[in-house]
Amino acid sequence: MDESFSRHAASSCRMGPAGDGAYCVDSKSRVNGVDSLRVVNASVFPRLPGAIPNGPTFTISRKAFETIVENARKIDGSRPG
Repeated sequence: MDESFSRHAASSCRMGPAGDGAYCVDSKSRVNGVDSLRVVNASVFPRLPGAIPNGPTFTISRKAFETIVENARKIDGSRPG
């Protein structure tokens, strides 16, 4: 956990550009190099966004939820009746 910061477990699976080996997940919470796996918790923050990470963690989880639902709708919409 050389990349983890603070009393709260965070920043061990940092979010960054898709495919960049220096980061674990992209902006859609997808794990780089692994199909069908997402990480949605405080570990994705490059740096802890404040003393209490609850609000930002909720926000990142809401964004991931919306992304996953949007992706599911696209998949379902492409299937014939």
